[in-house]
Amino acid sequence: MMVRNGIGFIKDYIFRTKENYKNLKNGPYEVTQLINSMVGFLILPKEALNGKITDTLIQKSTLLEVQKCIRLNTYSKPMPNDNLEQICRHMRNAVAHNRITFHAEDNVVAGSVAQIYSITFKDGYGAQKFEMTLEVDLLEKFLLEFADGILAQIY
Repeated sequence: MMVRNGIGFIKDYIFRTKENYKNLKNGPYEVTQLINSMVGFLILPKEALNGKITDTLIQKSTLLEVQKCIRLNTYSKPMPNDNLEQICRHMRNAVAHNRITFHAEDNVVAGSVAQIYSITFKDGYGAQKFEMTLEVDLLEKFLLEFADGILAQIY
């Protein structure tokens, strides 16, 4: 029996999470699957590679799109530090501490499921606060690019 841990585990976990997401994303709960996949795309790799996450892991245009979605960041002054590593940290904290809010359509027919169109991530205590709202399509793009960037870095 082979034991997988560290970087080997992260590679396998990201690959398997991507395959699961591809197979399940067209089901009735695709946003739920995307949030579940955040563990494999974001949280475990971020924890394993702490300090090695750079802005080059995703496309510059995607990072700029995500940065534009930040509504509040009082973590560092005089200028907030909105680099990829810090954004990942705030997203990880929001998910891990149940500080995410789902925004869904209002007109739901009885017996059907509301379609989620965006998610707000909140992190912070006291004077230090972070808040970002991402449309589902941008969140998916961001997470898949991040996962691919991590895989490219550790292969």
